[in-house]
Amino acid sequence: MGSISPYPLLDHVLLEIDRNGNKLWSWSTLDHFNDFPLTDEQKNAIFKNPNFQSASKEGDVFHINYASYLGPNNWFDQGDQRFKPNNILMGSREAMMSWIVDHDTGKIVWLLGPDFTKSFTLRNLGPLVGMHNVHLIPKGLPGAGNILALDNGGWAGYGAPNQTSSTGMRTTRIDGSEVIEFNPITLEKKWSFSAKDMGYKAAAHANYFYSPLEGSVQRLPNENTLIDEGAGGRFLEVTPSHEIVWEYIYPYIADHLIYRAYRIPYDWIPQLSPSTEIAVTPPANSEFHLPGAADPSLNPNTTVSVTGAYGYNKPSPAQNNN
Repeated sequence: MGSISPYPLLDHVLLEIDRNGNKLWSWSTLDHFNDFPLTDEQKNAIFKNPNFQSASKEGDVFHINYASYLGPNNWFDQGDQRFKPNNILMGSREAMMSWIVDHDTGKIVWLLGPDFTKSFTLRNLGPLVGMHNVHLIPKGLPGAGNILALDNGGWAGYGAPNQTSSTGMRTTRIDGSEVIEFNPITLEKKWSFSAKDMGYKAAAHANYFYSPLEGSVQRLPNENTLIDEGAGGRFLEVTPSHEIVWEYIYPYIADHLIYRAYRIPYDWIPQLSPSTEIAVTPPANSEFHLPGAADPSLNPNTTVSVTGAYGYNKPSPAQNNN
């Protein structure tokens, strides 16, 4: 791989194996390096500093975050061969790209990124950094055929050195996450969810919904979206109008990284008795306080804040007047 970089490189290889461990199919990311639309500046940055992962100078050029079959979908039903159900949607964190591999030919037949400046639609959609759980919404669910993803934010991208990066690696940084749903043909954004939709309007508060690592999203039959804010161990169920109707925070803080979370039907575990769902009525914020906590009425200047997973204080949306 000397033409890519003089350093040893880590490859990301897709493998299909049968139940006996026999290899049926494979696809190497580095073998297709020249199929990606990387500029000379990006290739030069990769050549010099291919995302070193250890003192032994091994480069993780792409760092693949996700790969999954497309599955049955309306685009293929309408004749678009790029969306054959056994084709594979995958993507690179470091290079800020997503693409579809044709399972029959091994060719890249659909690609998004790394340049998100070519059109208004792309500028409105991206830049997309560190995405996880990127997938086509399955048939039968609201939004079927659209791509749904957790756009994690954080740091990624290669290019010319800038104020974010002196080396040309991780040239883009966004300190906030966003769930996005978009049409894979037109790239039009159909739905999104971020800190703004939680009531945090100031740009400085984008990190109040932020998982720079891990996480997942799932479209539910009731049109809601289940979100795993992986780095904070927080799960949210959100309506199309951005109302949070369910929230759970994983209690074991020392091990709170949650890679994926799924809502599964009760009949997936038939040996258990069906549970009765009970509606939860939120208490009035003006009247609720934890047992043993100071009575806020004793000190009108008292404010309440919540410490997040990264040590910053999160004011409630009602307190955010910026």
